[in-house]
Amino acid sequence: MITIKNYILIGDVHKSIALLRYQEDMRVLSYVSRDSRQLDIFAADFLIDQTHIQFVATDVDKNMYIYAHVPTNKETQGGQWLMKKSDFHIGYPVTSTIRMLINVQQLTTKQNFENKQTLLMRMTTFFCC
Repeated sequence: MITIKNYILIGDVHKSIALLRYQEDMRVLSYVSRDSRQLDIFAADFLIDQTHIQFVATDVDKNMYIYAHVPTNKETQGGQWLMKKSDFHIGYPVTSTIRMLINVQQLTTKQNFENKQTLLMRMTTFFCC
């Protein structure tokens, strides 16, 4: 289970991943979206790139999946299902992830100034075997 603000990403070993939202004013925890398939998930985490948030999950078959919540797409049935953006075989069983802010203090040259401003709103996710 991973959280960002009031969103919770749950990776279940038999039911894949689900995105939940906690509404503090009403004290309600509700499903936002989930994967339409049943995968044996080992690890799940958020992928953050400025204002875009996607979700990554790894399974027992050494595959990695990247999902997005796209309620406007008709394939997701109004956002009920997470949309699979990518999947690939990585060859190693990833059992955990670590999400960290990117260190931009070493980018000091003028040519890297634009990159530094862009990187300030990005995080990187490390995958651990």
